[in-house]
Amino acid sequence: MGFRPRASRQAWPNAQALIEHFGPEAPRVNRFTPNPGDVEIYLDVLKWLTWLQEEDKRGSDLIVARTFGVPYWKMAIRAGRSEETVRRWHDGAIAKIYDKFQIEVIALKG
Repeated sequence: MGFRPRASRQAWPNAQALIEHFGPEAPRVNRFTPNPGDVEIYLDVLKWLTWLQEEDKRGSDLIVARTFGVPYWKMAIRAGRSEETVRRWHDGAIAKIYDKFQIEVIALKG
């Protein structure tokens, strides 16, 4: 005889109320549509990250993680280091990219 949790009617959302509120389909989100300039910038940044991955994989991983919104404290826990150390690593990786590709970075800024 196993343990069976008691179901609560309040634990699940009222499906009918959700359909009445949102309609039968989930709302559509407008996706970002890049223009040719956006694609060009993306390709430049991808080149920089590819270079950095060969030079400093940890730095490259930190930049990508921050791009996806991973907070410093989570990266610090994963690395077993302080948040301040992870911030320094991240800043150092950005500095390496800037030092190597300074002319291209300045050109992007306009």
